[in-house]
Amino acid sequence: MELLSYDIDIEKALSWLEECFAEFNPKHSRDKINSFGYCLPKILDHHFAEKEADKNGQKVYQYRRRDGRSASKGKSVEQAYRELEEARRAWGG
Repeated sequence: MELLSYDIDIEKALSWLEECFAEFNPKHSRDKINSFGYCLPKILDHHFAEKEADKNGQKVYQYRRRDGRSASKGKSVEQAYRELEEARRAWGG
């Protein structure tokens, strides 16, 4: 999977994936996200923006879930991998 080749933290990838779905604005009732290919560029944008900000010494703000909790807290690595696999199966990958 291309995402894994960028060595992106799984917790961050999942939170950016969640953000991608939360921000999706369907144009009509049949409009939907059909593949991971829709979200991958958005995840990579976040990843490279974070790397660039970190390299320049800027504070990197972490995405917060809708309930206000940090996206990187409260989830085991195993749970994150299970969710990633479920998403992959749902998208036919």
